[in-house]
Amino acid sequence: MNMFEGGPAVVSCHPWLQNGNVYQKTFLPLLGEMKPVFSVVTARIASLKTAFPQLNTVLPSKKGEELVMSCDATRGPPDLEGSKMVHTFLSVLKQAIERRVLNLPLVDNPAIKEDSSKAGRVTGSNLGILFSGGVDSVVMAALADLCLPRGESIDLINVAFGQNRRKEVKSRMESGALEGPDYDVPDRLLSLSSVKELNPARQWNLILVDVTAEEVDRARRDSFSHLVHPLYTVLDDSIGCALWFAAKGTGRMAHSGEMVTSSAKALLVGIGADEQLAGYSRHRQKFKNGGWPNLLAEIDFDIKRISSRNLGRDDRCIADHSREARFPYLDEDVVSFLQQLRIDAKVDLSQPRGVGEKRILREVAVLLNCPSAGAAHKQAIQFGSRVAKVTGLPGEQASDVCRRLDKLADK
Repeated sequence: MNMFEGGPAVVSCHPWLQNGNVYQKTFLPLLGEMKPVFSVVTARIASLKTAFPQLNTVLPSKKGEELVMSCDATRGPPDLEGSKMVHTFLSVLKQAIERRVLNLPLVDNPAIKEDSSKAGRVTGSNLGILFSGGVDSVVMAALADLCLPRGESIDLINVAFGQNRRKEVKSRMESGALEGPDYDVPDRLLSLSSVKELNPARQWNLILVDVTAEEVDRARRDSFSHLVHPLYTVLDDSIGCALWFAAKGTGRMAHSGEMVTSSAKALLVGIGADEQLAGYSRHRQKFKNGGWPNLLAEIDFDIKRISSRNLGRDDRCIADHSREARFPYLDEDVVSFLQQLRIDAKVDLSQPRGVGEKRILREVAVLLNCPSAGAAHKQAIQFGSRVAKVTGLPGEQASDVCRRLDKLADK
């Protein structure tokens, strides 16, 4: 029976990657399943049109035209506080946060309450933020604080993967002074430091999610391996694992040690900041090897592939816990603003780590009274949380096929 009156059903495929394999491997089989339902089906491949301008590729040339400013590396990022550009970016980013926090699914009881289905108690917060303590997550938290009513708590979720303790402390473990794995990984220490710069009038629930190697093996087998699929690399395994455990939101409160589970149904996630603002170490390597043209090409490549490379995987891993990921750095207005800026207005990779990358975002952090977070050097999630040490094997590269995912897929 034709369910459409007045004409055939028209089905459009919007592939993440523009190539024929998508049509042959995915769309045609799906079309075959639909034909028994719809008497007539017209199919077509539709290209996606970006809603933002192309990346500004104007290069810094003559010294007088450069936007590079003097910087004392010992005191943090370049002094751009008076710049209209930085204030405009702050305004655009705040609007992006507002769009994502002013329509939150509400928790019935705002107070912390018991929930027998959760580990510990639930926090009663409507909003959660994946919080590494780096400039990306600190800026999101500070702007969310400006947008939400004062009486609402905000959950800051930090994940760390247990490491074997160093030899020099093993004797203390044997004497009972220390027990179990070490969770003092870089992201954990940075989060404990950065939260102190946030508005003290707000109730910040810093939830410390501690994960053991045994929990990783069990969760990979039972949960996140199929969420990472069809991606398959060692990097996908590590990042998918970290996001899955973080989104679970079960851990101990930093200030009390009490076990709680976040009640937030919406999580702010900082993906997009590193890709657009040269936050990864490979961006620095590209700049070192080929200057501004190489760096621009890498950033453009990252932006164009972010939907297929990151977003599907990340969204599935977070949604598995009935939470919605929201990405303020990928807001169309934010992307449009950054795309139009000259590259040397956004970054200066001649400056050291913690200064030159994401320079404009670091200045936003300074305007938000978070100068230490603005000057902090943070590692990518797989290194900062130490998930790569727990999930990986010696000699593996991030781009290698992850055999652990392969074995599970074959079962």
